[in-house]
Amino acid sequence: MSFTGQAKLLAALMIVLVIVVLVGCASRPGATPEPLSPTPVTPTATAGPSVGNTATPTLMDIVAAETRHFVGDPNAPVTIIEFGDFQ
Repeated sequence: MSFTGQAKLLAALMIVLVIVVLVGCASRPGATPEPLSPTPVTPTATAGPSVGNTATPTLMDIVAAETRHFVGDPNAPVTIIEFGDFQ
């Protein structure tokens, strides 16, 4: 069985590709990072007077309230809002 020059070149390229992939995978660092030691959280005092149970609106509430172009059921369990900057 004899190979043509083009078949030999293709076989050589495939072997080189396999070797490059194997070397790349072998030289990759491990996937398990060292565990970090937990740092204690110290509470800080808030500045200013504390007001009782005042509900502050979330970003999602503010954006959904100002959006005028809806598609679908307004009472759906999931709301998707897309932000775009077309500059």
